[in-house]
Amino acid sequence: MMLTDNIISTFKDASKKLTGPTKRAFMAHVTNDYFDGSSRKVESYLGWSRHTVHKGLKELETGFVCLANYTARGRKKTEAKLPTLEADIHHLVQGQSQVLKCCTKNAFDPLRAASNQAAKASRAR
Repeated sequence: MMLTDNIISTFKDASKKLTGPTKRAFMAHVTNDYFDGSSRKVESYLGWSRHTVHKGLKELETGFVCLANYTARGRKKTEAKLPTLEADIHHLVQGQSQVLKCCTKNAFDPLRAASNQAAKASRAR
């Protein structure tokens, strides 16, 4: 294999900038053109995953492109899994919950009122 370091670095740089099916198509073309279609040779020379290269070769051969369903991955939101959860929690704590004075608007607090009056008096002096 007579690839210079410059060509190898160009291939690696190009593959890093591509994503998904376009990256696999690029890898497959490089593999067919320079490595006789061998994904193992590409893995040893360029460090690319031979499984990804093999998938790209199969996509190139069949014409079918594998698409990833990224939105289906990961943990689902609790609201989606248990739509009645909020109502169930409200039902459970209905008789036991109470509102704190600090959380209500216009709650009269004698200590705060006294400190406000003291602050106004000191400003007036």
